[in-house]
Amino acid sequence: MPLSPLDFFIRATDALVKFEANFTSLREEELDIYSLDVQAAEARELWSKVKEMFDQCLTYLQTSEDAESEDITSAESKYDVAYRAYVNVIASINLKLDQLRALQKNSNPSLVQKLNSTQQFQRSNSQVSQIVVHSDNVTS
Repeated sequence: MPLSPLDFFIRATDALVKFEANFTSLREEELDIYSLDVQAAEARELWSKVKEMFDQCLTYLQTSEDAESEDITSAESKYDVAYRAYVNVIASINLKLDQLRALQKNSNPSLVQKLNSTQQFQRSNSQVSQIVVHSDNVTS
């Protein structure tokens, strides 16, 4: 049985609510400016999908012979829950980004440079490891 617009809407809202729950369970040391930027973009994309699916869901429910008025009320409630999840996660991300940027701005410049160098070194090692693994697979 194919999925209805209501099913797609439920999936989209569930994904956003789960994203918020996963974000709030992250430890402080797992957060940095770069990962927070990525997470903010992902949250915005999920919210965009929720809005798109909500519009399709409402159209479907308003034109479906099987839909009842409670279905529209339920969809609207689910939309509200997803909206609160989106606002919470974006606010949390922006607050943490502001804190990290202020810390970076007010920190000892040599400490910030050392931190950035360490992060770049870790990324370089990760890329080298991927290249080595990839080249081993190619020659095998």
